[in-house]
Amino acid sequence: MMDIGTSLNETSETELLANIRANNSHSFTILFNRYRPLVCKIWYQFHLTGTGLDDWQQEAALVLYHVACNYYDQPVKFCWYFRQALMNRI
Repeated sequence: MMDIGTSLNETSETELLANIRANNSHSFTILFNRYRPLVCKIWYQFHLTGTGLDDWQQEAALVLYHVACNYYDQPVKFCWYFRQALMNRI
């Protein structure tokens, strides 16, 4: 089995997105861990302290799954697309 730390650095975002659309939970975990710093930054930046960090991460995971399933060669990079979806969720 592949080490998650190794997978984070070696698996392309495009491949992870395709795997997520094919219901691969391991790829979802890798992609979520890759974007966890962004999720936490938004939580701190917008003072979402009324919402616990764990709850916000759960919301962000739902947003990530939805965005990953709907992202197909958009004119913007996936990270911006995901960030905007999180901002919309707030």
